[in-house]
Amino acid sequence: MRLDVVNDIIKGQLIFKNLTKKRFKNTEEARLNGAAWALKRIDEEGIENFREELVRRNACYIPLELNLKAVKEILEEFAAEVEQTTLDTYMIMAFCILIDGWGWDKEELTAFYGLFEGNTHRMAEGMVSWDELINKVKEERQIEMSINWGKRIDPTKDFKKADEDD
Repeated sequence: MRLDVVNDIIKGQLIFKNLTKKRFKNTEEARLNGAAWALKRIDEEGIENFREELVRRNACYIPLELNLKAVKEILEEFAAEVEQTTLDTYMIMAFCILIDGWGWDKEELTAFYGLFEGNTHRMAEGMVSWDELINKVKEERQIEMSINWGKRIDPTKDFKKADEDD
């Protein structure tokens, strides 16, 4: 997330932009109640005990009301993290399969990694699509593949050679 967005969130500048008067009032009441609770805890137990309480509760500032632009930025950052984690975990799995199944050495794995990174870069830049990659596998190796967006797959049915269909 961009630092200026984080700073705006911390300062509360993104919080109240799209609130109705009623929602603003309810939000403001909740904030005042929280502040009153915090002040009471500090008065009764001291600031250090209050800090410990916040740590114990794993308390952090998470704004509950953001404008659409901030939400989109947060979602884009999250999507990028998920995408990178997915690529990393698939690369680890692929390496293990190539080592266990065919005994690939460091040089072969490094070459594979380079090709994989090249294709992911081309995909990210819009130079190639999933359909094009799927068609390449079908045309060059006669293997049918598909992306099952959110569906459970049965590898015995969904991954088969094209000539077995005929």
